[in-house]
Amino acid sequence: MPQKRKTLKGMLKEIIKMKLRDKPILVWYDTEGSFRDIINKLGIAGVKLLVFDGSYLEIKVKIEEEDPELKGKWLIYIPEKPHKPSWIRDYELAGECMELSLPELYSQWGSPLFSQDVEDLLKGERGRILATKWDEAFIHGTTITKENMVEALLCICLGIPVGSGPGKIITTILEKADVWEKLEQLGITKFFEDYVRENLGLKAFGKENAFMSLSRALFLSELVEYGNIDHTPYEDALPEEIHRKKWADWLREWLKSGNKKEIEKLAKRVEIDYDLKNKLSGWDIQDVQGIPCVDDILFDQIRVLTETNTLSLPLLKKVAGKRQQTLWKHSAWEAVLRTINVLEMSEKVIDELKSKASPTLNELFHSYKDAWYQLDREY
Repeated sequence: MPQKRKTLKGMLKEIIKMKLRDKPILVWYDTEGSFRDIINKLGIAGVKLLVFDGSYLEIKVKIEEEDPELKGKWLIYIPEKPHKPSWIRDYELAGECMELSLPELYSQWGSPLFSQDVEDLLKGERGRILATKWDEAFIHGTTITKENMVEALLCICLGIPVGSGPGKIITTILEKADVWEKLEQLGITKFFEDYVRENLGLKAFGKENAFMSLSRALFLSELVEYGNIDHTPYEDALPEEIHRKKWADWLREWLKSGNKKEIEKLAKRVEIDYDLKNKLSGWDIQDVQGIPCVDDILFDQIRVLTETNTLSLPLLKKVAGKRQQTLWKHSAWEAVLRTINVLEMSEKVIDELKSKASPTLNELFHSYKDAWYQLDREY
């Protein structure tokens, strides 16, 4: 079982207090610089903090001026590897010295999941970024896994709330053209690729353009899951079947709140790459929301049935109602629905007139006032 979380700040405080229990000074080398953004937030009562900013002499002067006999408690935080020989060896001998960065701290928690991959993930800037939101990411006993750490790191780098989930991570990457370069510079793309392959079932990810691989997986998953079509032609671009429904639903969430311009650009590219306008057919595709050409395909099918006088108005009304709710909202569907309403109301008026052998003018007036006026409005 993954290990339950301990508060990062709380753990650091415990370690510092333990080291200073019988010593006046702790020299802390954070070789990866993991904690330099949170060190000032620890706030340990009775402990004076000195953060190394390039001058060891400044540290020595500060201590000698304020506490030459080392009667108080001091924490010297150095976000670097120790120099050999040390420039503050006297303080190291007078107190305690430790080397501790996020990888070492995590491994000391005794997690059975600690591995070389996890150690690499927590090094350098990646560890520093993750440490800033660690307690937020793994709050209330949330289990700490490599996958959760990758998700949290991506959320922080993308500027979205920690815990947003893989769907939001993927669609945010697709919307931000320059973000991939930033992730590459931080060395995160390798971990993201592993995460997508191993946890989200997209085994081919990393073998081609990342943006197209992700967008194809989203759009084609929704097409296959909701269009009731054979997945075989799209097998290489799809995630494993067990993961396909969640990819489809991530796309649908994106369609509701995402950047329409970016979505349309990627959707059109998928259409062209797979020649979907010429290959899709049938009424089942009416439920597909992500592929814009579905509307054109349905219009063509309606045109054929209209010409052969075999079109079912209930079917047409059902299709038009669904298509009017998609992101694309083709204006023709509204016209179709209005036309159907006119036809249905006309039939109702005709039936009412037939049921009245010789309606009076007053009866006709009240029928119009109560319902028939809607026919004029629609027309």
